[in-house]
Amino acid sequence: MYESQGADPATVDAVLRECGGFRMGAFELTDLIGQDVNEAVTHSVWQAFFQDVRFTPSLAQRRLVESGRLGRKSGRGWYDHRDGAERPEPHTAGRAGPPAYVVAEGGLGPASDLLALIREAGIEVRAEDEDNGTRLVLPGGGQLALADGQTSVEYRDVVYFDLSPDYRAATRVALSHSQDTSARTVAEATGLFQALGKKVSVIGDVPGMIVARTVARIIDLAHDAVAKGVATEQDVDTAMRLGVNYPLGPFEWSRRLGRGWAGSLLDDLHERDPSGRYAPSLALYRHACATEKREDTP
Repeated sequence: MYESQGADPATVDAVLRECGGFRMGAFELTDLIGQDVNEAVTHSVWQAFFQDVRFTPSLAQRRLVESGRLGRKSGRGWYDHRDGAERPEPHTAGRAGPPAYVVAEGGLGPASDLLALIREAGIEVRAEDEDNGTRLVLPGGGQLALADGQTSVEYRDVVYFDLSPDYRAATRVALSHSQDTSARTVAEATGLFQALGKKVSVIGDVPGMIVARTVARIIDLAHDAVAKGVATEQDVDTAMRLGVNYPLGPFEWSRRLGRGWAGSLLDDLHERDPSGRYAPSLALYRHACATEKREDTP
């Protein structure tokens, strides 16, 4: 996300904490661990998996280590930890007026809790279709869609919003849009989430956004680990919740989001970045296909 200039470290970290429910963001966590330690471990994992592109180390982190900015222990890393240094603020959009109504196309899937929050904020929700759509139509005709691994530039007048495990508890939501998205649509989308009591961070038009791509990768790697006999699903969830304070275990995420969600998002990411970094594992592919077959069987 940072290397593609989608967002700065402070904004990425704020969205992971305040929208994704993680205890720390990626940049502040690596500053705590030590950039040299984290980079060395990342490089070791990459080598151990025969330079699997999914584990390719970060060039930006390598440059940070080479410059001696190792995090808290050296005084500077992604952030300045020296006495008196000011903490950079995440991007937070200015105030915008809420839309008078929204039209729901389907139940919004993993973001279905938003419909109740919108009504509670006094905003009318119209014409909920019966399909499993994940978009809201705004009064100006633009659309607000849940992050799905695609980009706003592929559509006319669309703003994407990021995933959250609990939209009621979230205090910040990330939005992304392209240069072709109308100013009215951006303002209506911003005002909608602000009316729900959320701060809004507008990031670049990067597929999968911040929380959604992070969770999809976590789910994929967890399925791959279980398929290779590293641990059971229950053990993986326990380790991730109790060991690193994830808001949900990977398999809890998978069940909540739907078994095909992570694979679909990663397929979209892989189509837009065919380097292999985001290609879903065979284990996740098998899991999704087996689920589809069971659902199709009378």
